[in-house]
This record gives sequence, C-alpha cells and structure tokens, in this order.
Amino acid sequence: MDANGAATITAADINNGSSDNCDIDTMVLDITDFTCADLGDNTVILTVTDNEGNTDTAMATVTVVDSLVPTVVTQDITVV
Repeated sequence: MDANGAATITAADINNGSSDNCDIDTMVLDITDFTCADLGDNTVILTVTDNEGNTDTAMATVTVVDSLVPTVVTQDITVV
C-alpha cells in the first residue's frame, strides 16, 4: 500500500502460468484497486479468454496488509 492507503494490482500479478492450446487474447481481473477498507483477505477472479472467445475463470486471494505506522504530530501548549 502506498502512503495514501491505496494499492493496485494487475492480472499479471495473479496469473501463475495460465495457458491455452491456441493463444491467450486477454487476462482480466474483476478487482484491481484496494484501500485500507479492504484489509485482510479479498477474493479476486481472473478471467482468461483465448483468441477463439473461449473463457475460463479462477479465484485467487489477495491479502491487503497495512504495515505503515501512523505519523504523530504534537505541539507544546501552556496551561494556566
């Protein structure tokens, strides 16, 4: 995650060797953007389509982790 609490993944990040007897035309993920609202395990679906229009899908788990510590800003005050 970046400093704004956002992360983006691609189909290539999830693909682990998808193949076809002909050529693969596209690989598409149903979810690519994550924020702090998505902390923990998230199921994504990878859809692979070949040049003939045949498709197959598989699920994978994307685990979102917030490992950045908060930034603390203080100020001195005088209490009377």
